[in-house]
Amino acid sequence: MTPQKKAELLAKARANLATAEAKRQLEAANKAQSTGTIKDLPVMQPIVAELTQQTAQVFTSQSAFKPLLANHTYNERQLEAIETGMRGKSLCLIGAAGTGKTTTTRELIAQMMQLAHVRPIEISTTYLQKDSPGVIVVGFTNKAVNNIRKLLPQALKAHCMTLHKLLEFGPVRDLEGKICGFAPKFDPENPLPHISVVFFEESSMIGTDLYNTYRNALPLGCEPQEVFLGDLNQLPPIFGDSILGHKLNALPIIELNHVYRQALESPIIYLAHAVKEGKSLPWKLNLKEGDPPTILDSGDQGKVTLLPWKKRLGEVATVKTLGNMMTKLIESGGYNPDEDMILCPFNVRVGQVELNKYIADYLGRKRNAMVHEIIARGEKHYYAIGDRVLYDRQEAVITEIIVTPGYGGKIPQDPSELLNRWGEIGSHKASETTSTSAPVDPEDYWTSSMIDEKQKNAASHTLKLEICDTGLAVTVSDSGAINSMQFAYVQTVHKSQGSEWPRVFILLHFSHNVMLSRELMYTAITRARKELLIVLDPGKDGSMDSISKAAKSPEIKGTTIKEKMMHFKSRPFTFNPMATAKELIRKQEEAKKQQRLEMS
Repeated sequence: MTPQKKAELLAKARANLATAEAKRQLEAANKAQSTGTIKDLPVMQPIVAELTQQTAQVFTSQSAFKPLLANHTYNERQLEAIETGMRGKSLCLIGAAGTGKTTTTRELIAQMMQLAHVRPIEISTTYLQKDSPGVIVVGFTNKAVNNIRKLLPQALKAHCMTLHKLLEFGPVRDLEGKICGFAPKFDPENPLPHISVVFFEESSMIGTDLYNTYRNALPLGCEPQEVFLGDLNQLPPIFGDSILGHKLNALPIIELNHVYRQALESPIIYLAHAVKEGKSLPWKLNLKEGDPPTILDSGDQGKVTLLPWKKRLGEVATVKTLGNMMTKLIESGGYNPDEDMILCPFNVRVGQVELNKYIADYLGRKRNAMVHEIIARGEKHYYAIGDRVLYDRQEAVITEIIVTPGYGGKIPQDPSELLNRWGEIGSHKASETTSTSAPVDPEDYWTSSMIDEKQKNAASHTLKLEICDTGLAVTVSDSGAINSMQFAYVQTVHKSQGSEWPRVFILLHFSHNVMLSRELMYTAITRARKELLIVLDPGKDGSMDSISKAAKSPEIKGTTIKEKMMHFKSRPFTFNPMATAKELIRKQEEAKKQQRLEMS
């Protein structure tokens, strides 16, 4: 059979299927309406019937499809995804790094916003405006959301947010006014407005519990079309199962496998796919101490450098060595702290905390910055104007530091150019141990007992930030928010999900081996667009095959989608309405109140 004949038969089959399906849906809708099965809910089936006839005409041939995004053509799998979505069907659109998921999603969204079955949102909320498109895009992290928001139609930019923001999570206070948990504003008692379509960006990061919370917040009778975007080869959620993994067993799957971002000759892409498939790497990794770096350079296609350490070092010495190495690279132009990223598997020890301090201290001294000691609920931090920080998983720059009015805690040190990021006056110097300050004894912390809860939650200084991706100005004075902030020059691989940088450094120490996995290594590698540098620790036997060992240690067994789906089949997931946090807290408070009454 010729390709042309095959295409004609396929087009005819699709048209017949669409017509039959439209007829069936229309008959079912009329029957339900006549019998009173559908009462107050709008009948959507006739619109879907019209839609299926429309799309049947659109997709009779590739040449007939008219993309709305300029200068874009789509392969067969991408067109299949667009067609499936336009027919009003939920689906999983998956693919490895660079396969065009975002481009396909943009086209699908643009096409959907013109279709009749996508109804405008009728009720306004804090973030969803009345008479806006019934399409929303949600993600787990602000970074992932910001990345895709830049590429969306103007009408949809305001409807792209984290799931927590959509549900308007906020603190819940007990009878004494203390924060005892966090709960969504929207729940079965106070549902969201009607939403037609929900796109889940980086859905592999979204856990089943959070998805259940979203489902509980939908109004009665609302069953939105759902499109799950993601890459199951990336790290799973820290808590619970990935909703993407479970949806693969319940929805149509369209897997994109053609690499667009870089050609297959790219060593970055090659390395990522080798790790993803659990293959042995083609490079000689049994290098000896003092061997030169292994460099694989494909010019514009990408570059990978495997850099061996000269000798195995302990944790403290390793941090100092790496810190010095990165500051020298700043001078030589081999590392731009404003554009590039350093990734570590760990947070502490040979991890981001101490390395961040090295780089921040070096950059601060270079610009003669005044370092401020900031005290937040007893914890001490050392920041200066111009520092790059991670706030709410978003990279930001500190633009102003001012004393918080009404602050009632211990008085911090005066700001000084001589104060380093470890709280020491003098030269650039790190403590021999992890220098995270332990909280001060609360009894000794407050200068006065006449301080309310709001004052206790306030830090000694208020920070003004500018979010790098959006330019949004943010003011932070709450101790909890400041204590959760970190410098943003070095991040853990978990925090890097949903982000990309031109140049990425991956720092691997033998102490990291306990948590290296295929998903972690794949996620780290795919954060780099142009250049990847991996600093490897020589093992006890001189071997540097940490990458190969990680590739053979998957968190989810299997290399193909079908094999990974079996993992989730053994852990079935069904949507079960659950009591909201508000309800649980209310019950706890009622029990406490009853207990007090009984005691009195």
